[in-house]
Amino acid sequence: MKSFARRALGPAVVAAVMIGGVLGSAGTASAAITANASGSTPATSGTWSATLYDSAGQASTGKPVSIAWQVTTPPVYLTVRNTGALPLTGQTYTLTRSGFTSSYVVNACLGAIWNNGGNCPSGNTLLLDSTTTTSGTSVDLPLSPGESASIKVTATRAATATVTLSASVTRDQTRAATTTNS
Repeated sequence: MKSFARRALGPAVVAAVMIGGVLGSAGTASAAITANASGSTPATSGTWSATLYDSAGQASTGKPVSIAWQVTTPPVYLTVRNTGALPLTGQTYTLTRSGFTSSYVVNACLGAIWNNGGNCPSGNTLLLDSTTTTSGTSVDLPLSPGESASIKVTATRAATATVTLSASVTRDQTRAATTTNS
């Protein structure tokens, strides 16, 4: 009888161990995929540019806007437009004057256009440059390609003078370079 019990339990133990092994690993799975690729992707570049436009809509591409200022000259309105293909994070504005001693200021109206009263409807203005500061002020004025901002040049102390304003952009004032896969 002793040998019968051993013989009957032997297959039952083997079956229990096998079922436990199958059920114990039921929630576990793993896989690995490896792929290698080679080839080349052509490099492309973008352009960047901030162009000033006078009140008549004439572009001053590559040159400053020149204003013959008289004592009674009202504020002068301009536009700066991103005419490049890359978004701009800022620009450098240079305001100069020649002639009698006078002071001039250039401001941008953000999110709106200067109204007829010379006010910025959004109330959000940004000083671009002044003849009382170091010439060539770098400002953070984000502009997407084709986007523009309204600019106003005013005299804080007017005299007969020639006032020039230029805008320039360096690579550091564009969005960071990106890599895309195709």
